[in-house]
Amino acid sequence: MTDVTASAPPTPMLSYRSWLPRLTSRVLLDLRIWMIGFGLLIGLIFPFAVIPLGVAHDVALRPAFFAATILAGLLVGAINTALVQMVVGVRLQALAVSMRRVEVSLREATQTGDWTSCDPESCHVPVDSTDELGEAADSFNRLVESLAASHRVNDGISAIGEALAAHLELASLAESTLHELTIRTGIDGAALLVVNAGRVDLVGSLGIRDASGLADSDAVQNVVRSHEVRVLRLPPEVTVTGTVLPVVEGVEDAVIVVADDADVMKGLPA
Repeated sequence: MTDVTASAPPTPMLSYRSWLPRLTSRVLLDLRIWMIGFGLLIGLIFPFAVIPLGVAHDVALRPAFFAATILAGLLVGAINTALVQMVVGVRLQALAVSMRRVEVSLREATQTGDWTSCDPESCHVPVDSTDELGEAADSFNRLVESLAASHRVNDGISAIGEALAAHLELASLAESTLHELTIRTGIDGAALLVVNAGRVDLVGSLGIRDASGLADSDAVQNVVRSHEVRVLRLPPEVTVTGTVLPVVEGVEDAVIVVADDADVMKGLPA
């Protein structure tokens, strides 16, 4: 027997924000500012750095040479920011677009119940590097695949439940349930009602002369609304007990009403 131990998830770095102060609310814009600022700093330092290398003092500090080095530093910083946008920015943008697509698909699927709008193929992000960007894209792809697999399992369970419910005869179920109930409790009459889409329907009754009015009676409606066991205080010869129980898959609730005297059950107050 092989013992497989899952590796612990990596701990996120929380101190990276202290490396450099944030200048704006956009990371790439901060990077551009730092790059251009660093280029400007190099342009300012360069004239003084070339003097020890043999460049004449009056030439190195000439305004035209000074301006040229500053311009060169700014140009290098601008080119670096463009390279960052072309190499890193486009990949981050692709990842952000895919995340927004998944977000929209989840919102629509929650409302419509259709989860096919974002499958792993359509929401897949290309992975073309082995660094942190590649790991982020690969993690996103695995997340989408896990989400799709989860919904496939849920859809399969729902399909099985619907298939079972489609072949389930409530009448025979009610008959056997009520028969077993009367045997085990010794009651004289019972009725089984189901609540589906807010409507109460009579499924079956046993020992009750006329159970057609039970679904609309206040006694049953109060039990359905409260989802609590009720004992109604009626004349001494009648005791009615109502409760809400999960009985059938695909049906919201079931209401069981038990009576001691079937002859008086017809006179249940409405």
